[in-house]
Amino acid sequence: MNAFRGDISIVSLGKQPSPLSEIRILIADERKMFRQGLIALFATELGILVAGDTGDGFDALNLAVKKKPHVLILNIDMPGLDGIGIGRRLGKIAPKMRLIYLSLSMCLSAYCDRRVTSLAAASF
Repeated sequence: MNAFRGDISIVSLGKQPSPLSEIRILIADERKMFRQGLIALFATELGILVAGDTGDGFDALNLAVKKKPHVLILNIDMPGLDGIGIGRRLGKIAPKMRLIYLSLSMCLSAYCDRRVTSLAAASF
């Protein structure tokens, strides 16, 4: 099954949070303006809390472990550690966390598609 839905790929690494609880989100993308836009968007939504944001892959992994968000929105092509590497590590240490991959690059090729699909398959 193809994990991509347009320019966004969603990989499930476990059960969703209860619908009655607040959803904590961590945003990881090297473009600060993009992160700020998402933060402003989520600030208008009840029940969603942005737990943090970063522009570096290693920082994203550390923040994810520390803040334990329900959802991590991350760019596949991150500086430091890429989004696929983050997903592989979090699948082992935080299997209930949901990942939403974003990419503006040509990473939507068959190579990247196989990497994300194999990551999703390995998490089940």
